[in-house]
Amino acid sequence: MLLSALILKEPITGKKALGVMMGCSGALILILTSAAHADSRVGEARLLPKGRKNGSWFTVHGSRCFF
Repeated sequence: MLLSALILKEPITGKKALGVMMGCSGALILILTSAAHADSRVGEARLLPKGRKNGSWFTVHGSRCFF
């Protein structure tokens, strides 16, 4: 986002900044919780089907989701 603002002169809107902050906080939560449970594979087994479901849903319906 910062590179697009600097190079392409794209505006950084509140919606974009909020999305980046939410993504970074989600990644940080995943990293910190996986570090605490490094030997547990249960979380990975639960996330894989959800990721596949969400990916296929956004592939089919994604163009109608975003403004």
